[in-house]
Amino acid sequence: MFSRVDRRTWLKSTAAGSLLAACPAILFAQDPAGDCPDCGGLGFLPLKKRRPYFRVEGQGGANAAESVPHRFCPKCRGDRNEQELVDEETERLKTALENHRKWEKETGFALKRVETRHIMVHAQMPVAECVKIGQGFENLAAHLQELTGSMELTRTRPDTYEQMSLFGPEAYAHFRTVLEKLYSVDERGPSWSVSRGLSAFDHTLIPFFQESAETIKNRPPVHGVCFMGGRKQLHVATNNRAPKWLAEGFAEYCEFAALKKNLWRTVYNQKEGPTPGDWVSQLRKFAVDKNLRPWVEQVERDIRDWDARDYLQIFGMTAFLLQTEPKKFLVYVRNLRTAADPTTALEEAYGKSIANLEPECNRWLIRGGK
Repeated sequence: MFSRVDRRTWLKSTAAGSLLAACPAILFAQDPAGDCPDCGGLGFLPLKKRRPYFRVEGQGGANAAESVPHRFCPKCRGDRNEQELVDEETERLKTALENHRKWEKETGFALKRVETRHIMVHAQMPVAECVKIGQGFENLAAHLQELTGSMELTRTRPDTYEQMSLFGPEAYAHFRTVLEKLYSVDERGPSWSVSRGLSAFDHTLIPFFQESAETIKNRPPVHGVCFMGGRKQLHVATNNRAPKWLAEGFAEYCEFAALKKNLWRTVYNQKEGPTPGDWVSQLRKFAVDKNLRPWVEQVERDIRDWDARDYLQIFGMTAFLLQTEPKKFLVYVRNLRTAADPTTALEEAYGKSIANLEPECNRWLIRGGK
């Protein structure tokens, strides 16, 4: 099939897939009978005996049976054969490999392929960093599935969700020119021009970022992969309807859940972020000092006006909502997916007003998230 498609056409279709991936139906067929109470209508549940899985190019080939990310839901798809999942995975792996080879052709880069059950990273990084990338995203997926008992927050697949991890500013600039040749101004979008002066751009076509020999020491690329990849999971789950505070908070939470450290944030002001590293202690101090904003104010603040306290607080709010009552967090996500008002979606999911959730969260933060 691929031999009949020119590279530009193929890459355009890949971009369309990335954009459409925000729709849950693209990645998981919804249960035709409606929302199954066990799987949320996805038709799938996490594996019962989940084993870690990731592959770095040159360190063992992909295995379709091992890379299957889920099992059929016995309640709504009890008549399905698990071999179907292996067969489907075989085709996905072929597509993912073909995608990787085509990116190598378009860029002229020698790229290492890092593949997990939920993401493909094309990397110029040393093998040791590639292993960290694979292990980090695997840690994240396992955490979200074990916490929620659901696949709803891990819907992406390596043939439909990719990132580009580049080494140095020259490679970053070259990759931008490649995308400019492949996609029109409209396809790249109105924010494209700002990507020139950045070190990372979480673009809908394909997220890409750069690190150097120096920055890798203090900011391993796995942090960027988990931050942007985590945010993508929420965008897919909510059909791109998550409020900005929640999307940023979820990205921060995912980085921490996978790596126990926070080094990334969406930057508008270099001077206004938390100190990289231990955000939990910084957040707890704000909570102990009673120096956090009212939730009703925080959820409406423009991210461009955020200071260190804002980044820390939305990290804490998201962690509280997800960790204390993960099943209600899934209801919140489903409510957002139906285009409900964000505040109404939250209050209906938890059965409490924002005014009542706020003090509960603050007490939880003071106790160190316990």
